[in-house]
Amino acid sequence: MPTRLHPILLLLLAALSATAEAEDTAHCFSAIYALNENRLDEAITLYTRCIDEGELSNNNLVVAHNDRGNAYGKIGDYSNALADFNAVIALKPDDPDAFYNRGLTYKRLNEPDRAIADYSKAIRLNPGYFKAYNNRGGIYGEKGLFQAAIADFNQAIALNGKNASAFYNRGLAYYSLGEFDKAIADLERAIELNPNYLKAYENLAWLRGTCPDESLRDGIMALALAKKALLLQPGGTPRLYDIMAAAYAAQGSYDRAIQYQELAIDSAGENSGKEQFRLRLDRYRNRVPYDDPGGNRFLGSG
Repeated sequence: MPTRLHPILLLLLAALSATAEAEDTAHCFSAIYALNENRLDEAITLYTRCIDEGELSNNNLVVAHNDRGNAYGKIGDYSNALADFNAVIALKPDDPDAFYNRGLTYKRLNEPDRAIADYSKAIRLNPGYFKAYNNRGGIYGEKGLFQAAIADFNQAIALNGKNASAFYNRGLAYYSLGEFDKAIADLERAIELNPNYLKAYENLAWLRGTCPDESLRDGIMALALAKKALLLQPGGTPRLYDIMAAAYAAQGSYDRAIQYQELAIDSAGENSGKEQFRLRLDRYRNRVPYDDPGGNRFLGSG
């Protein structure tokens, strides 16, 4: 497949008129192709040389810092990514993408309030910025501000009604509020839009297997959803075994529930959820299904 021309490459091609100039920016051309091929360390090295040469216009420098920042982010070097996005904002303070990228970096640096501020700035600069609404809503959800989260997800869905992530996130917000019927509808919609959405299967299976509203609890459906999640996660995980156990318990198959709960415990190692797994095992041994007491679904379930 041919390599798509990157925006900085187009800008450079327009700017370069002599062989000497082309030689001065050789590192930039090489960096573009390295980044496109996901050779991240090489791309960072080449972008650094390109930036340090001092031959780029402001527009090209913006793109170079942005690309290097994205490459740093992909390798988990968020401090250097932040420095690059700060440089982009200094050069182009009305660029919504720069604030979005910096917000994403602040989120990864566990600075949620700064991330919210940058996502909000990106939205002010571009009111149609779907991803900024969706990401800001996720942080509101983690902070327990579920109504604010839902408002952001509503806006994200209005802007892009085919994006599974926005429905999934809104489903988690409704789930956290105990509005289980709305949560089910949104999680089901997320799966319709993305039939391989592992987390949507996990959360919907857990909700159907442990919902305190017995009219919405459905062990058969929970088990079908959990089995699909297992197909998407070959080899399973402690959490998936836990979900399988809850689904079996919801339909009264306690021997199978015990088997899967023991498997969850054995595979969890020193996982922080292991004590909860043991408590659920005791319930299943006493032939009692698990009623989830609720909580913030953005911080994990169960």
